[in-house]
Amino acid sequence: MSVLFVKITLSLILLALTGLVIKYQNSINTLTEGKEVQYFLSASLVLRIIPFIIIFIFLNVSPHSDVIMFMNWAVSAKSGHLVYRDFDSPYAPLFSYITALPLWLWDSDKAIIALMIVVELVVLWCTCLFYRSTVKFHVVLIYLLLPISFVLTVLGGQEDIWMWGIALLALWVNRKYKNDFILGIALAMGLVFTKVLFVLVIPAVFIFVKDRVKLVAGLLTIGIPVLGILIWKSGFAFLLPIQQANDPRTPNFWTILNPFFSSIVHLGSKPLNWIGLISIPISTCLVALKFRDKIDFQDFFPRLWVFTYAWMMISQQSSLANYAFIYAITLVYTANLFNDKKSIIIFFIFNFAIIVQPAIWWNIGMPLFSHPSDLASTLPFFEYILEIVIVSCLVYYLRKMVKSPVLS
Repeated sequence: MSVLFVKITLSLILLALTGLVIKYQNSINTLTEGKEVQYFLSASLVLRIIPFIIIFIFLNVSPHSDVIMFMNWAVSAKSGHLVYRDFDSPYAPLFSYITALPLWLWDSDKAIIALMIVVELVVLWCTCLFYRSTVKFHVVLIYLLLPISFVLTVLGGQEDIWMWGIALLALWVNRKYKNDFILGIALAMGLVFTKVLFVLVIPAVFIFVKDRVKLVAGLLTIGIPVLGILIWKSGFAFLLPIQQANDPRTPNFWTILNPFFSSIVHLGSKPLNWIGLISIPISTCLVALKFRDKIDFQDFFPRLWVFTYAWMMISQQSSLANYAFIYAITLVYTANLFNDKKSIIIFFIFNFAIIVQPAIWWNIGMPLFSHPSDLASTLPFFEYILEIVIVSCLVYYLRKMVKSPVLS
């Protein structure tokens, strides 16, 4: 219960501070104007580096959650073992080798969290530069204070923001070169460095772009050599990430239905998995068709990014609340969330639920409720309510991505 209490308390404190930043955003922007670099470094020090030092150096807290897995894979990669053949990993081919790099300097799982913080700050700074003409400095503080970003990076060592880093690269090359071949190369990097989930945005990009042949050529320029090496060295073991989609987790549409329709839903079944997998490209391609020839790629791709992974969280039975970290920074920078009270309140509720729901779920033994009587106790009932809250917020953001005429 101590971890749950800490996450609830920390989330409330962070949201209160975020509220103050929103309230005094004009003063903050006036103060930092022309000194963005200095204030970015100061904010990074106070909200990332110092918390890391306090928690993992002074208090000597041991990392948990996915960091333990990352460490095992990184150790194997550092030892020269081949991913998929010699050790299992549901991530992209080069992910474990990148996370192994800090181990040459510090042989500790805490080095993995340090790497995650550094990468997050680099991606955040690149996002600041990319949107500097439309987004003021106070948004940096909002992002750094959000429970989703703070807890999942500093405490959880999550890597999902890496995916947005590659997405930002795709946006940058599209803005600079206007060349779909180079765009394809940039997108292919996501499949090499992050995780297989990156592939989910590619069908809709294919529908949206003008020169699809060049896009595919760019994807294959990176994809064919990498795929060839993987098959040569490890056969078809690289398909492991797809197999994990059968493992039911929370929250999603199916886990909400399961207590009342367990005889129909069948959590963990392959048909349910395929319903989710097939629905993602269908829905995202429909979004691409809706906006094709109406908006440019710079406005479309962030919209697609949020829609894809929000829909994935709703439709896929293996989804986790942590996946919201994939697009949290995208929402903050592109979706105009802080111009009205309704959007602010929903975003705050979403942040709180994303952090607290997994903590409760893991605390009560990661159950999959299959009968209304399973919700009779306080914590299971509260966890189930948070599942509904998260899915409801996701529906809100899906509608926003489809209906909003301008995101940034």
